[in-house]
Amino acid sequence: MVMNRKWKKYLVLIAICTGLAVCLTGCKVPFSDRTVERVVLTTGFDKEGVFRIGTAVCSKDEFMLYLTNTQNRYEEIYGSEIWNVASENQTLEDKIKDMVGAQLAQIKTMNLLAKENHVTMTEEEKKLVSAAAKEYYSSLNQHEIDTLNLTEEIIAEYYSEYLIAHKV
Repeated sequence: MVMNRKWKKYLVLIAICTGLAVCLTGCKVPFSDRTVERVVLTTGFDKEGVFRIGTAVCSKDEFMLYLTNTQNRYEEIYGSEIWNVASENQTLEDKIKDMVGAQLAQIKTMNLLAKENHVTMTEEEKKLVSAAAKEYYSSLNQHEIDTLNLTEEIIAEYYSEYLIAHKV
């Protein structure tokens, strides 16, 4: 089977995210002369969140938003039947959940490092985040808003964390 570039990029991304998740599970990781707080995984989707890294918490709603967006992207490209594909005793759905968790762990970790290193958004970036959050929120229907417990402010917060993570 010949892999196209898009699939190679996805596999590399999954490998990196999986490696990051493995590195962060329950131990301190040296980072220059500092250490990153350890990851504390909760036992399920409760009000405390899916996981916590130091003071950063990934809520169930945040996890579900990222998961829903990822699911929508996959279905746009490959169709809704993609979820029936399984390999090596694991469904694509389970692999995507793992990937989203690793991505969110990386975002939360990078935001902790950003705070430590005083990395913030510029005024222009704040305006872009606000505009993007407004546009995204207006694209949602009421069922999505209710199910994912979203407001424009919450979306802006998620976008801000994502942007800061990329700056770090």
